Amino acid sequence: MNIWFSSDTHYGHKRIIELAKRPFSSVEEMDEVMIERHNARVRPGDQFFHVGDFAFADHDPYLRRLNGQKFLVSGNHDHTNRLKKATLWQKVEKLMHVKMPDGLQLVLCHYAMRLWRATRTTARSTSTATATAT
Repeated sequence: MNIWFSSDTHYGHKRIIELAKRPFSSVEEMDEVMIERHNARVRPGDQFFHVGDFAFADHDPYLRRLNGQKFLVSGNHDHTNRLKKATLWQKVEKLMHVKMPDGLQLVLCHYAMRLWRATRTTARSTSTATATAT
């Protein structure tokens, strides 16, 4: 089993193509390419943590097509009405603690944090935006 992390996919968000200068001609193309790339890496038994801003539309149509056990750390664009309808997330939290197979403990949050559990004792600063663990 592998553990994967991502954030800010903004499925279904047409303006994100312009705002983030994404190289797509349409939101449909963007969504299809991201789903294809996700499934090329993430296997059905893998864990996938999405750290905020998953979609600007209902989540389940996308989640049905994505491999892995899916966990969401909600972000500012993960609106409550969409989260209430989403039934395919394993877990949805505003803050999530994840213990990696090597014992490293991660604190996942969509927003920047100055302090977190164990900040002053055993914490190491690391970027998890593209990290993978096997």
